[in-house]
Amino acid sequence: MNESSFLVDIYRSLERVGERRLLTELSQPEAKSVKGRDLLRRISQARAFLSTQGLRSGDRCALVAANGIDWIAMDLAIMAERLIVVPLYHRQAAGELVAMLKDCSPALICCGSAGLRAAIVAA
Repeated sequence: MNESSFLVDIYRSLERVGERRLLTELSQPEAKSVKGRDLLRRISQARAFLSTQGLRSGDRCALVAANGIDWIAMDLAIMAERLIVVPLYHRQAAGELVAMLKDCSPALICCGSAGLRAAIVAA
């Protein structure tokens, strides 16, 4: 990661937050919170996954998921791996998502759920 990158500032901020609660996701049926170190761990796990996918710097990676803690972790991981994030709205109709995916030609599509993945594959 480039030392002048804004991602370095984000990582440092997360380290400073440490064990304090950083984010709370208001979802059903209950709220889910994450501490700074937990988010760093999730980003690290996402980066480890991305590093196994044969991607090259500058490849496009579509991110189709609900806004939330996992989305944030994957978004930051994609950028840290020097990939281009293509954020797509998870509530879009599957056929519309497929059209946008074809247009942007991502090297990888990251889906927030198995159901969403199945709908995209079916379309």
